[in-house]
Amino acid sequence: MIKKLHKSGGGSVRHWIDFLSGRLPRSRERPPDGVRRQLAYLVPALRNRSERYDSLREVVRDDIKSLAFAENQTLLQRTGRLGALRSLFRRLKRDQMIFRNPTTQLSLPADDRLPNARLLPDKELRRAIDWSTGKPERAVLVGLAVGQALRPAQMRRLLLDDVNLGERVLLVDGQPWPLHDLTLGALTSYLDHRRARWPSTQNPHLLISQQTAVEMGEVSSTWHKIHMKSLGITLTELRHDRLLDELTAHGPDRLHLQAVFGCSKETALKYLRLAEQLFSDEPRFHSKGEQLT
Repeated sequence: MIKKLHKSGGGSVRHWIDFLSGRLPRSRERPPDGVRRQLAYLVPALRNRSERYDSLREVVRDDIKSLAFAENQTLLQRTGRLGALRSLFRRLKRDQMIFRNPTTQLSLPADDRLPNARLLPDKELRRAIDWSTGKPERAVLVGLAVGQALRPAQMRRLLLDDVNLGERVLLVDGQPWPLHDLTLGALTSYLDHRRARWPSTQNPHLLISQQTAVEMGEVSSTWHKIHMKSLGITLTELRHDRLLDELTAHGPDRLHLQAVFGCSKETALKYLRLAEQLFSDEPRFHSKGEQLT
């Protein structure tokens, strides 16, 4: 695919791919499917323009707008292409291969913004479950993301009093939600681990670390990233997968999504719009008035 690019852009794109593939210093390998998907968005956009430049240093903001916001693209294509262009030029700027990043502060109109989400391949989801098995802190993170579709910030705010294993209920931002089997098992294992490791802690939060066990606050925003790093899949990606999986199982029902996961109306509608783009070949996901507006 890279061979289709003129030499002026091919070298820069190869550098970016080396970064995504973990072949550069201080880089980690991204899932191959994700790299191929970003290339599919990026290469066609650059191929027809690369002969105009001696270097990608010559690309300006208007070029990015014309590439990313072309009217003949679907909303999903515009979202994916802009994301790939941002990733490319951000890396080139950080590695001093260009003088300025033409994608800085460039975004889709508010009404067109969709979650950068996708369904994970089954093998990736199984890998996440296997990776967390027997590791209570890993398991509770995966369980809360896959079973309950919680955002990382929601996980950090959870209190011990929010967990009711007997009635299989979890209070999330004050709202009771039924516990998924995966989450129930993970919470049971994690609470046993928590009591054994920090029997005297007074911290009321469910998730604690070596540092916060002697404090009263929640864990930091980097705590879960450190735990998830070796998996190569983020909690946000697991959450996206869970929400999209629910839509494929139950169809484009905004109220169902809100009832099961406590999503706001706006969030539910965004995922419905994304599903309409991802599953456009399925008649049930074709726009139906208020549901997808």
